[in-house]
Amino acid sequence: QVLILMRKYKLFLKAEKCKFKMLKTEYLDIIISKESICIDLIKIQSIMEWLTPIKKDSESFLDFTNFYQHLIKDYSQII
Repeated sequence: QVLILMRKYKLFLKAEKCKFKMLKTEYLDIIISKESICIDLIKIQSIMEWLTPIKKDSESFLDFTNFYQHLIKDYSQII
């Protein structure tokens, strides 16, 4: 199905960079499988270990977490 859609939209792949019959894959530090989409546990651990940020760091942190907000339950309440 994916290859059919790619052909339809004239998107091309390099065979040497492709992996087929994968149960899960990682893209932009997000693990994608048939059952779920989640953040890599290593990334979560590094976020949990961050020190309390100062103002400029706070902005950087919010920019970073905004990218993942759709994967974080109750994101708006946490932030």
